[in-house]
Amino acid sequence: MTDWLRSKLRTLGLIAGVFVGFGILVELLGYITWYLAPTNRDALEAAAELNRALTGLVRQQPELRTQAPAQLDVEPSPKVHRVTEWPVERERAFIEAPSFETLSESGHLPPVEERLPIDPLVVVPPDQMGPYGGTWRRCGTGPQDVGIFHHRFAYDGLVRWDPLVREVIPNLAVSWEVTDGGRTFTFQLRRGVRWSDGSLFTAHDILFWYDDVVQNTDLTPVVPVEYRVG
Repeated sequence: MTDWLRSKLRTLGLIAGVFVGFGILVELLGYITWYLAPTNRDALEAAAELNRALTGLVRQQPELRTQAPAQLDVEPSPKVHRVTEWPVERERAFIEAPSFETLSESGHLPPVEERLPIDPLVVVPPDQMGPYGGTWRRCGTGPQDVGIFHHRFAYDGLVRWDPLVREVIPNLAVSWEVTDGGRTFTFQLRRGVRWSDGSLFTAHDILFWYDDVVQNTDLTPVVPVEYRVG
C-alpha cells in the first residue's frame, strides 16, 4: 500500500469518525431531554404556566420599546457650505487676509478690489469664517495621486458641483447654453478673473489650451475621449 493511499484512508477515517461522534452526541442529547421532561400532571401544568408567562412578556415587548425618553440626543444632520454670487448691495467692499494687507499697502500687490473679478463667486461657510493662517498639509503616495495637484492646486473648471454633488453650478463661467442637439456649448465667462501673475483670464486662454496643447501631438499624444470630435 502506497503512502498516498494510506493518507487518503486516514483522512476518510477521520471524517467518518466525526460523523459517528456527531450522531452519538445527538442521540445522547435526545435521551437527556426525554429524561428531564416533566411526566406528571403538576410538572406539566407548571411548564405550561411558565410558557404562558414567557409568551406574555414577548407580546408586551413592543409596548415596552415605545416608552422612550421624552428627550433624545439626536445627532443633527451635518451642515455644508453654500456657493453664491457676490451680493450687489455690498458693491466692491472687500476684506483681504491680514498677510496681504502689508503687500497691498506697499504696492507689491494691487488693491484687493482690483484683484477680484467684477462678479466674484463666494463660498459661504455653514457657521462662521475660520481664522486666517495655518498650514495646509496634503500628501500623495505615488504617481496615481497627481490629481491632488491637478485638481486642487493648479486647476479650476468652468463649472463645479454644488456642495452635495447633486447639480452643476457656475464657477469660472456664470452661465452656459447647450444647443445643436448637445454638440454646441456656449459659456459666458466670469468677468475680471485673473491668473496668478495678474493677467486676465479670457476665451483666448481656452483656445490656446485646445489648439496648442490638446491638438499638439508632442504634448498630448493621446487626446482624452471627452475632447475628441465625433
